[in-house]
Amino acid sequence: MEAKKMAFDGEKLKTAKVTQVPQSKMTGECWPVQFWGFSACDSCEFKDTDDCGGPDIRKTGKNSKGYKVPIR
Repeated sequence: MEAKKMAFDGEKLKTAKVTQVPQSKMTGECWPVQFWGFSACDSCEFKDTDDCGGPDIRKTGKNSKGYKVPIR
């Protein structure tokens, strides 16, 4: 699975980052954390709420399949 992260300065592309993650290592837990690591939590509106998809990942550093995040 390919994930792309882009940042724009107005209409101009400022930065772009692409990562490949084997889908077989992914779980239904928070995908941004599995792709990008814990920095994804910094701007997440669901952090520390009941709607957070990755509280166990944040506690253990691994998804429910046991893969360390971010997955590479």
